[in-house]
Amino acid sequence: MRQVPVVVVAAVDPVLRDAVSFCATCESPDVVVLSHDLTRAAATGEMRRTAYSAAGLVEDEVVHLDHPCLTCALREDIVPSLRRLARSGRWRGIVLALPLATDPSVAVGGIASAGDATVVACVLGVVDAATLLDDVFGDDLLADRGLHLATTDRRSVGETLAGQLDHADVVAAVLSPGAGPGSVDVIAHLAGDRMTVSAGVESYDVGALFRRRHDPAVAAARIDPRRVHPRVRPAAPGEATRPPWTLDLRSDRPLHPDRLRTNLSALAMGRLRGRGRFWLPTRPGSVCQWDGAGGQLSIGTAGGWGGTAPSTRLVITGLDDAVPVRAAFADCVLTDTEVARGQRYWSATDDGFEPWLGERSDAA
Repeated sequence: MRQVPVVVVAAVDPVLRDAVSFCATCESPDVVVLSHDLTRAAATGEMRRTAYSAAGLVEDEVVHLDHPCLTCALREDIVPSLRRLARSGRWRGIVLALPLATDPSVAVGGIASAGDATVVACVLGVVDAATLLDDVFGDDLLADRGLHLATTDRRSVGETLAGQLDHADVVAAVLSPGAGPGSVDVIAHLAGDRMTVSAGVESYDVGALFRRRHDPAVAAARIDPRRVHPRVRPAAPGEATRPPWTLDLRSDRPLHPDRLRTNLSALAMGRLRGRGRFWLPTRPGSVCQWDGAGGQLSIGTAGGWGGTAPSTRLVITGLDDAVPVRAAFADCVLTDTEVARGQRYWSATDDGFEPWLGERSDAA
């Protein structure tokens, strides 16, 4: 059986997601859009599934989920629906319009479990250039926009959208009215050469994405803190910056735990998008991951160093003054005197990061 290619569409804007998906049906009568809506799931535990093509509606059904999350939605309905549509023999391609504000990497993993009926051709992240600055750098929570998946979902719009853009093979920047040139510059800082720009969704060639092939290893590398790097030329030390700017903050020394906690606000709060890794002298064996946007910061452990020398590298993109960010990072780096104290000293020091990184016996 021929594998049916699937284009996965991820977004936080329902209008953009649906418009881009619909364009694929206009280009080909044998493409079907499979869309899932989880916006009612937090209150009712229900998800709405629709499937449509250029000829009209194919399916429209409300599904009850055991738990309102993407993992359950994939297992209970999305993957079985993809398999059913692919095996019908009717469709040359499927556009999977993911539930809003969900992680495409989770979806791609779930689709891989669907067997040999489908293959992921491309993950497409869709952004509105006119609202991008507020979406990524603002402090709205998903709940503020009715996009939360559960009452306990406290994610920000910024961290969610930034995560979608990091995983996407292609980032479609739609120049809706009100989009300025600065918005496109910001997307370039966040997505690099994966960005494509179109004047409107009707001019975007979704059909061409079916000829691509998603590479999970390449996508995983984009979000691996060990392999983080700037997506545009970063501002050099001492170089005057104007927004948007990207800093490549690097050190082969660990960061002082107390001073890092003191400087968290300067490094992560405000209109900043940061990603990367850091090294604490109290946890020499742990890669500590840094992922911040939308006024929120997520830190955790990402395994060990795998034979590479420990190091810190934070890539931070911002819209305001870069000087305080540089200064805060420099203040965190261990001094010669602190390095000279040796590992025995640091192993006996309480770093205060247990709530985020776990006990050192578990994390080191």
